[in-house]
Amino acid sequence: MSEVTCLGLSEKEEKKIKIIADSTCEVCGVFTPSEDLEIHLISHRMTNEEKRDPSLRVLVTCRSCHSRIHTIPVPTRSQRIISRGRDFFVRRDIRKLLGYIQKPWTPPETIDLAQIYEDGFRSFPAW
Repeated sequence: MSEVTCLGLSEKEEKKIKIIADSTCEVCGVFTPSEDLEIHLISHRMTNEEKRDPSLRVLVTCRSCHSRIHTIPVPTRSQRIISRGRDFFVRRDIRKLLGYIQKPWTPPETIDLAQIYEDGFRSFPAW
């Protein structure tokens, strides 16, 4: 049995994430056989958005890019930019696989245009 590279993911989930990413390294963009791809956990410190959305916490990388991430080290901010730059459908499929359910958006009951105008221009500095 192969070793799971990303804590919290099963071997099946890792394989499916690699398939969702089209067996391509998200760092260098090179097509790589799925057995040579690894799942990289971005950071243990997470923002509120990352706690809710698990697709922002993982990267699919080839072995050389994964070792570079850990040896150079690549800043966490750069890793997060890569995860946010994914194709919409890849993010959607990873979210679905990892059980992410987005909170439904509800519009405000009343629309007060004067209040929206006031809130929008209050943050600008006075000239």
